[in-house]
Amino acid sequence: MTNAGTTTLSGVKVTDPLSGLSPITPAVVAKLLPGQSTGFTATYSLKQSDVDAKKVVNSATATAKDPNGNDVSDVSDSGNPADEQGTDSDPTITPLKKKTS
Repeated sequence: MTNAGTTTLSGVKVTDPLSGLSPITPAVVAKLLPGQSTGFTATYSLKQSDVDAKKVVNSATATAKDPNGNDVSDVSDSGNPADEQGTDSDPTITPLKKKTS
């Protein structure tokens, strides 16, 4: 995640409702300066329903506080303008491809 704004964010965390996802680490990043990036990690084991659908569809939400203590948030999206669904918070779709021997 990158703080693309002009103010320092505090108490930065990511939540993700994907069922079966491991806890996200780190739980909280104390401070994220303008232009600064950090990473959050979680693991997910594919389910048969993902394999059958040939994809995993997911979005995560980043939340933090601005210097005035106001809540700020952003929902992850695919970053591809071609698949926007009326907002810039369309889910990320990860296609699953069959491995050939």
